[in-house]
Amino acid sequence: MRGKKILYLVLVLSILISTLSITSCNRKYDENEVVTAATELLKESEMLNSVLFGRGIDCVSSNHQNGAYYEADSLHLRELGFSTVDELRALIGKTFTEEYAENINSTVLSPIISDGVNYSMTRYYQLYDDPVSKTDPVCIMVYKDYDYLFRDSVEYKLDTVRVEGVKKQTLYLSVEATVTNGKGESQVRKIEFEMIEESDGWRINSPTYANYNSHIDEYDNLKDQEIK
Repeated sequence: MRGKKILYLVLVLSILISTLSITSCNRKYDENEVVTAATELLKESEMLNSVLFGRGIDCVSSNHQNGAYYEADSLHLRELGFSTVDELRALIGKTFTEEYAENINSTVLSPIISDGVNYSMTRYYQLYDDPVSKTDPVCIMVYKDYDYLFRDSVEYKLDTVRVEGVKKQTLYLSVEATVTNGKGESQVRKIEFEMIEESDGWRINSPTYANYNSHIDEYDNLKDQEIK
């Protein structure tokens, strides 16, 4: 009887130990699958980075103008591939993780208000023919004075996508990109980003854009001089 109890205890402990090792270990992944998914997602993120964090959607003057909010240019929207804020949100959800998408929705696509103080206006909102029931979307309204962060352009070198490491469920990747500022000055940057596999597939979990930074070139030059 005592032997059975000991055997039972050993079995329970072995199950607990194996469970702990499974939950604490890093995620196993197929590197080719991850790189392929990352390459496609980076392509999708280019447009979203421009719309959400960059110069944004072009706008035009119309009878829908509301203060600093102007009607979105329908021709530009056609190029971007969406015509409503809901369609934009859907594209965000197909490219970014639920967590990162929620962060975007609660900041860029919503006003930032704290203790009754409005720190930032929503960048876009949907104008409806019936604003109460929110039916019959008319157009996207663009906040013309939005102070955006991403001011330069990024061209990814997609053949340089690499998996740098993994921690639990998060994969850390990098890609080289040419970053060009408004003056036409360019530099090659290594952009690092995160990816997580969710129920609908792999999604990006961090920013994938960068601005031109002259100090990085100065730092590299100083480092080269030290090596010489």
